[in-house]
Amino acid sequence: MLGTLALLTACSQGGTDDTETVTVVASTSLWGDLAQAVVAGHDGVTVSSVISGTQDDPHEYEPSARDLASVRDADIAVANGAGYDTWFSEAAGDDTELVSALLADDDGTNPHVWFDLDTTSHLADHLAVALHARDDAIPDRATEVTRRIDELKTRAAQLPAGAALLTEPVAADLIEGTPLRNVTPEGYAHATLAEAEPSAADIDAARRLIEDGTVTVLVTNRQSESPAAAQLTKAAEARGVRIVNVNETPDEGQDYFGYVGAVLDGLAGR
Repeated sequence: MLGTLALLTACSQGGTDDTETVTVVASTSLWGDLAQAVVAGHDGVTVSSVISGTQDDPHEYEPSARDLASVRDADIAVANGAGYDTWFSEAAGDDTELVSALLADDDGTNPHVWFDLDTTSHLADHLAVALHARDDAIPDRATEVTRRIDELKTRAAQLPAGAALLTEPVAADLIEGTPLRNVTPEGYAHATLAEAEPSAADIDAARRLIEDGTVTVLVTNRQSESPAAAQLTKAAEARGVRIVNVNETPDEGQDYFGYVGAVLDGLAGR
């Protein structure tokens, strides 16, 4: 699934002089890592992220006044979109250029778009264009970043065949189109995409896929584990099914590429 990438500019922007620092603020460290990779080697840009580490669930994050001020005062704000970080997009100031991976409204799209590697690659290039307009020392194409994303695409395409059940849709876009099939029951998947608790029937359908040997890997998210996910994890442990944890943000000290690479290693059984 290739999301609709939005590049929203609040006002017309021109180049900056050599002494002015460009400030980039991202909603989560995933997008902050990508921004940092785009500006690698350029000292005239500062990049920060509001949400980092795994201690906070981005779906439930309550921004502080300081968080909101940092977004309002940024030159460029990098958002996820799709209702994932609405507060962030709304906090952008009149002079802030907003680069969003998906359109701001939640239309039922899987908001965990950082695992859609095509969309991530496009966002990197759009961000490079926005940065180049402010500092022409920065190339207007994120060539090195997109090359590294292409390497992740190759690794995803080489995943071994199998059947994955996802307790939440975090890594669904990464698995889509690979030899690893997503066998999550439709009712269960729709409920979790809507951030609702699946029905007893949906949970039972998912559990049967574990118990009858269909599922070869359970993909869960301990960062925001639901009661349904806990039940399925227990069933997978009892059946000896491999479990791969995919948090919504990287661990401290882990960048975007290491984070996605670790998920791919887990899915591959390495």
